[in-house]
Amino acid sequence: MKLSAARMVVTGAQTPLGREILTVLSDSGAIKTHIIPLESGRLNGEQVAFGDEHSLDIQAQETFDFNGIHAVIHAG
Repeated sequence: MKLSAARMVVTGAQTPLGREILTVLSDSGAIKTHIIPLESGRLNGEQVAFGDEHSLDIQAQETFDFNGIHAVIHAG
């Protein structure tokens, strides 16, 4: 499977490591609609940068349904 086709979750998306992982994924050609940033519920609905021109909505880790996810990158 190509990286661009994989559906991935990044936990700890607002941590420095999480933000760096999102930058690397963006630079590597991952499709932004296939990347889901997760954080604790208190940050649900906030946004995090995905590359220089895009941002992603943070979803609550506690209630997220992992069905259909190909990889989880834990950064926090």
